[in-house]
Amino acid sequence: MTPAPLLDQSTATDQIDLTNDLPYVGSLKLTVNKRNCEAKVYSNSIFNFITEGKARTVGLDVRRRGFRIPGTRPGDYIEVNGIAAATISLGKVSSVTSFLVTDRIGPLILGKTFLDDFPAKLQRKGSLGPALAFSDSSGTKYIAPIVDTRKNKYDDQDKSMTSPP
Repeated sequence: MTPAPLLDQSTATDQIDLTNDLPYVGSLKLTVNKRNCEAKVYSNSIFNFITEGKARTVGLDVRRRGFRIPGTRPGDYIEVNGIAAATISLGKVSSVTSFLVTDRIGPLILGKTFLDDFPAKLQRKGSLGPALAFSDSSGTKYIAPIVDTRKNKYDDQDKSMTSPP
């Protein structure tokens, strides 16, 4: 079997948004290396992604490793420039996770790697929509709402992070 040809990323039309074909859960406000960020949660993405510019902004130490991974469409690929570790915090709960660093156009993306490393579980609470459920080291459980920013704007998500009664 002949592999599908790789796209030439030298043209703007090939620089498609990294998230065009991924199932979108919503957006989440958090901190990356103590800097406030907004990330998109894509539960079907195996990896976490961050752009070169955002990696610099949040002060990540990028380990240069050039390689390609398959994209979401036949013949598409994602050029990865490096790998970086970052401390992700939601409220007072923190964990280290890794990101693939890319020049592709797109937001900070949290995928299954984040859900495993944090550890957080995606849950749906009826009309409340999706949320991340996680616990701190003492076992206190928290829920962080995931907002579909295509429909809503954030209030102050830090205030909406709550511990169940």
